[in-house]
Amino acid sequence: MAPRSASDNDARLSRRLALALIAGMGGALGISRLISADDDDNSGHGNDHDDDTDTPDTPDDEGKLAPLGTVPPGSFEVRIVDDDADAFRPGTVSVMPGQPVTFVNLDDDPHTATGASFDTGIMQPGEQATVTFDRPGVHPFACQIHPVMTGVVEVLGTVGPTIGTPVASPVASPAAVGASFEVTIADFSFDPAEITVPAGSVVTWVNSGAAPHTASASDQTFDTGVIDPGTEASHTFAETGAFSYFCAFHPSMTGTVTVT
Repeated sequence: MAPRSASDNDARLSRRLALALIAGMGGALGISRLISADDDDNSGHGNDHDDDTDTPDTPDDEGKLAPLGTVPPGSFEVRIVDDDADAFRPGTVSVMPGQPVTFVNLDDDPHTATGASFDTGIMQPGEQATVTFDRPGVHPFACQIHPVMTGVVEVLGTVGPTIGTPVASPVASPAAVGASFEVTIADFSFDPAEITVPAGSVVTWVNSGAAPHTASASDQTFDTGVIDPGTEASHTFAETGAFSYFCAFHPSMTGTVTVT
């Protein structure tokens, strides 16, 4: 066999280097494919697809739940969109006697619409409740779970005094006018809840809380009407007796004025 020339040796060496390079590239490609397959779940850096459903609602999410039913024909719809003071939309409703009002909870929390004369009970997210108002007058209501949420249903018509409608205080003679007494409304309670005053005294309710309230007599002998936060309302007690009262927005708030 003839000895190989230098050029033949160079050619063989070049082929061996080329094969080694190709093999190395194949191994590198294999490693690359392995990394890619391991990252197919998009859990690596730069892929944040968190399915956490406990993310707090943003304002754009308010009132976006789909209702579980349909509002009855002829019923006035009031939507509950969050748990803030203006959560009932609209906040004031005017209807005719006998016309129903349907409260639809589109928020992701449970709510109620509770007044002195009606209570929807707890409405879970998506649920609704319908109330028919037969008695004309002003009917304040609130959510018992989130008391800052308030609204008013005004039933058109003419009747005697109703809960939430201011009633004129009896006019006392100058000789009958006595001392002044103050009741503070805070933390959804009357403080003091029970007071004793002499006939002719003036009792003033001062609302230092964040929600509107009323002081409405259980027997409808007096009603301050709506007392907005930072305001006050007074009533003169000319007659003796024990007068229990409550907040028409939050009926669990009660108090008593005993006149001697």
